[in-house]
Amino acid sequence: MDVDYQLRAAQLAADKGVGHYLLVSSSGADVESRSAYLKMKGDLDQAVLQLPFERISIFRPSLLLGEREELRIGEKLGGWLLPLLCTLPGLRRYRPIHGEQVAAKMVAVSAQPGSGVETFALDQLFSD
Repeated sequence: MDVDYQLRAAQLAADKGVGHYLLVSSSGADVESRSAYLKMKGDLDQAVLQLPFERISIFRPSLLLGEREELRIGEKLGGWLLPLLCTLPGLRRYRPIHGEQVAAKMVAVSAQPGSGVETFALDQLFSD
């Protein structure tokens, strides 16, 4: 389902002639992943890349922090535990990020000229 509605939105944008598509994916997205979530995100990335956009910007955050209408226990726990765990060697690339930070990077990227495909890893999403 997550792929379906996001891909449908991208297809509608392409059909309407949108030149630059910005996609929020996930850190670790990979069509070969054993994680169902990361595989789904990788599948979505690949499907969007097949659409006729002049420019595609893919943003790959880890856990998104911020206010939600519904309570998501797993995300709430992750928001508390991940910052601590991510101080360990090798886990920094999974540290959580606030949705506002990702949105700010998306706005900045959309205001700059460009073409082709660009991917922004987690470290590139944090404010400079």
